[in-house]
Amino acid sequence: MSWQGLSLSRQLTRAVLRLGWKFPTPVQEKVIPIVLAGRDALVSAVTGSGKTGAFGIPLLERMILRGRDTYGTTALILSPTRELAAQTAAVLQELAYFTNFRVYLLIGGTDTARQAAQLRTEPDIIVATPGRLIDLVRNTVNFSLDTIEVLVLDEGDKMLDIGFHDELKEICALCPIARQTLLFSATIEKEVLSFSLLALQKPLQVQIDPPRTVAQTITQEFVMVTPTLLRKCTEKFKNEDSSLKSSTLSAIARDILLVALLRNNFSSEDSQHKIMVFCNSKREVRRVFILLDMLSKQPEDTTRSCLLAGIRPSCLHGDSSQKERATELDRFRSGDINLLVCSDVASRGLDIENVTVVIQYDFPLSLDIHIHRVGRTGRADAPGTSITFVHDNSQEQGVLKEIQDSQKERAKGQPLRQRKIDSKLITTVTHYFVHNSVPDKLKRRVDRMNLEMAVKMEEIKIKKAENIMEFKDEIFSKPKKTWFQTEAEKANLRALHARVVSGAITNKEAVRDLSKEEQKYLRKITSEAKMVKNRQENSLPPDVLASIRAKKRAERNLREEGESPGEVRNRMYEEARIQRRAIRMQRKKDSKSSRNFDDQTVAPYQMKRGKKPTGFKSKKRYKRR
Repeated sequence: MSWQGLSLSRQLTRAVLRLGWKFPTPVQEKVIPIVLAGRDALVSAVTGSGKTGAFGIPLLERMILRGRDTYGTTALILSPTRELAAQTAAVLQELAYFTNFRVYLLIGGTDTARQAAQLRTEPDIIVATPGRLIDLVRNTVNFSLDTIEVLVLDEGDKMLDIGFHDELKEICALCPIARQTLLFSATIEKEVLSFSLLALQKPLQVQIDPPRTVAQTITQEFVMVTPTLLRKCTEKFKNEDSSLKSSTLSAIARDILLVALLRNNFSSEDSQHKIMVFCNSKREVRRVFILLDMLSKQPEDTTRSCLLAGIRPSCLHGDSSQKERATELDRFRSGDINLLVCSDVASRGLDIENVTVVIQYDFPLSLDIHIHRVGRTGRADAPGTSITFVHDNSQEQGVLKEIQDSQKERAKGQPLRQRKIDSKLITTVTHYFVHNSVPDKLKRRVDRMNLEMAVKMEEIKIKKAENIMEFKDEIFSKPKKTWFQTEAEKANLRALHARVVSGAITNKEAVRDLSKEEQKYLRKITSEAKMVKNRQENSLPPDVLASIRAKKRAERNLREEGESPGEVRNRMYEEARIQRRAIRMQRKKDSKSSRNFDDQTVAPYQMKRGKKPTGFKSKKRYKRR
C-alpha cells in the first residue's frame, strides 16, 4: 500500500515523503485507519516498526480535517524517558512541517518557567514525561488538560509499570473522560492488559508480530563466560594477588572479553560501525566508559600501538544532566563518537541510524529489557547484530531460555548463535592488561571520578543554600508548589520499583506492599480485565473457541498425574456439551448473517408495532418518541 492509498491530506503526504518514508509500514497500514475512526487501540509491534508514525500521522490528519475551529491543546503524548520524548517531538515537528500546528516538549532538566510560559500559549500537541507534566499542570496558572481529545501512551508497558502507575492515574483523572486513548509498545504482558483498563475504553488490540520477539533482520549472538574462560582470563591476576574477590575477577574477565571483541571486529580507523554497550547500573556505565576511553587513546609509551584504534567512546546514564544527555546523543547521531556506553535509559524507543551492533556487557534482568535493548539495531528492516555475555548461573540461564523460546515462536526468526572469541586474541589482551596494570589504573581513575562527582554534588548544595539566603524574600513570596503525593509516598514507590526492576520481588509481591485502597483498585481492574477477556473469547468463532478450551483442558490434564474414571467421564461429557454449544452458536451466527445486517452501522431507534402503551406517563413518552 502507498501513502495515497491511506487518503492522507496533501500536507501530510508531502511531509512523509520529505522524511524519506516511501511506503507505510505494516503497523502504520493497520493502525492509521483505526485512529482516524476514533477508536481506542492497544498496539504491539517490534521495535523499529514505525509506531511513532502510526499515531503521529492520523493525529495530525484529524487536526487538519478539523481545522482551527477549536482552541486549546488537542493531543498529549506521554513517554517514559526524556530522550524518547525529545525524539517523538522532533518526528512530530517534521510531520507538521507544512502545517501551522505547534508541538511543544515538556521534560525534566530544563527551565520550568520557560515551559510554563509556552503552555499559556496553548500549543496544539504536547509531548511530555509524566512527572514534569503533573508539576506544570498543578503549578501553572491558566493551563489545564480539559481540551485534550487524544491521549497517547508511548512505550506503554513502561508507562503502566509500578513506577508510573500513580502518575498515570493522576493524568487520566485530569484529562476528559470522553477522549481517545492509544497505547503503543513493543511488549505487552498480561499485567499490562489489566492496567490498560485504567486508560482505555473497549480498545481494539492490534498485534503485528508475535509477542515478545525482535525484528527478523537482527542476528542474536551470545558469548558463554564459562568457568574455564574465566580462569584463562584471570589466572595471571589471581597469581599476583590472591585476595581478589570473585566479583572483581568476573569484571576483569568481562573487560578482557569486551576489549578482545571490539579489537577483533570493530576497531579500525575506517570503521563505519556504531556500537551501543548496555550495562545494568550507572556505576558500571562509568567504569566501562573509563576503561574504553583509556584504551582508545595512544599510550604514553609511543613504541606501543593503541589497543582500540578507531573507537571514540562516550557514556549516557541517568546521573548526567539533561544538557549532557542531549549533547552526547547528538554527537552519537552525527558520528563524532561511534561507541555509546549506556544504561537502560537509552534502551527504549531511540531511533539512531547506522547502529549495527548492540553489546550487552551486563546480562539483561528480563526478556522485555533484552527486547528493548536489542531493538536499538535492525531499525526499519536494516541488518543488525546483538552480542550478549552470559554467565553460568541459574538466573541468567533462565532468561536465556526465555529468549530462545521467544525466537522459536517466530517462524522466520534467526536462531541464537554462540560466538567464540579467538583464544590467541584473548591471550594478547590479557598480557596487555597485566603488563600495563590496566585494572589498577582503572580503579584509580574510577575513584577519582567518584570523588569529583561527590565534590560537584556538594558544590551544588552549597550554591543552592547561598541562593536561598540571597533571594529568600523572592522565593518565599511565590506560592508553594503542590504534588499529588507526599515525599514519603514517592520514596516508598521508588524503592518498590527499584526492587521490582532488580528482580528482588515480583510485581505481585510489590502490589502487596501498596495501600489497601490501591490493592482494592488493582483487584477491581483485574476482574474487569478478566471479564473483557471472556467477552473477547466468547465473540470468537465456535471452532476456534472449542479448540482454545480443549488446549487449556489438555494442559491442565498434563499437569496432573492422571485421571480417574469419573474424571474421564466428566471430561467426555464436557467435550460433548461444548460441541453442542458450538453447533448452536454456528446456527445462530448463520441465521444472523442471512438478515444482511451491517455490523458497522447502528440502526436508528424504531418503536415496536403493536398495542399502544397505556397510562399518562407512557402516552407522553410514546408521543415524544
